[in-house]
Amino acid sequence: MASIVRKPKDLIAGVLFLAVGIGALVLLREYDMGRASRMGPGYVPAVISGMLLFFAAILIFRSFRGPQEVLAAIPLQAPLAVIAGVLLFALLLRPAGLVVAIIPMVLLGMFSISRTGLLSAMLTAAILSAGSVLIFVYTLGQPIPVLGYWFKG
Repeated sequence: MASIVRKPKDLIAGVLFLAVGIGALVLLREYDMGRASRMGPGYVPAVISGMLLFFAAILIFRSFRGPQEVLAAIPLQAPLAVIAGVLLFALLLRPAGLVVAIIPMVLLGMFSISRTGLLSAMLTAAILSAGSVLIFVYTLGQPIPVLGYWFKG
């Protein structure tokens, strides 16, 4: 049976862009837009949301045109590893601190790439952890705990 959707990847991407663009516009209702010469806090996010909606329309339109493409099985291991790493970072940031929270996030992200070895993943995690502390805590003065309350006596 022939489908009217010719490019399912474009349709999926377009629907995702559409959902994010509409969701952002709904969240932006409370913010002052301002104008181009004096932008309010909602101006730039609204412009980006508009661009997302524009690209969503293009992708959805393209999904019904052109040669038929077959949607292959989508490997979910890598995206799930990245999502798990971000969730672990969020859960560990306050109790363990920035140094510790970055390590599982980077390791899970790097192990989603099959060619990564343990030594290079640990070295990357250590460098990103130290760099994040230097940049965000000491240079920018963000109130992020370097070591969380798990390590306070």
